[in-house]
Amino acid sequence: MMQRLLFILFLLFLFMLEGTVMQFLVPDVWGANWTVVPAFSLVMVVLISFYFPGHQGIAYGSILGLMHDLTFGHVIGAYLFSFTLAAYFTEQMAKQYRRHSVLVVVATLVALTMQLFVIYGLYSLFDITQMGWNWMVYRLLVPSLLFNVLFTIVLLRPLKRWLAKMGASVEE
Repeated sequence: MMQRLLFILFLLFLFMLEGTVMQFLVPDVWGANWTVVPAFSLVMVVLISFYFPGHQGIAYGSILGLMHDLTFGHVIGAYLFSFTLAAYFTEQMAKQYRRHSVLVVVATLVALTMQLFVIYGLYSLFDITQMGWNWMVYRLLVPSLLFNVLFTIVLLRPLKRWLAKMGASVEE
């Protein structure tokens, strides 16, 4: 129980880190013509969906997505939908394939891409963004994927050990 509480506090810490400190470290603040969207909480949703049984990933994805909507979003439900969809996709992938670290990185790549495309599509549909398709792919999607996959690779081993203590099936 204590491990679960610490894990939830860690998720909240990562959520706050995305919206505070990381906003000052992204390259567009320094004048670069590309930007990075830190998605630490989505990476954690992918890990939860991949390693925990049942629909815990969907539940965490829904809660964190709603928190994103209420804190950062322009449309209530966009992040809720995209995080939940990414969690569902990851759960289905985990059911079909052996749980290997490389597959976790691939699932993270796919989930992040799906989430960014859903948000871009919804924001374009409601005319919230004037960002062009090429700009979004080359100056936002690719740098964000590289940054968040690097985050996943760096933290995967320690997080797998922590998740194993909480009862997740993390065997390779």
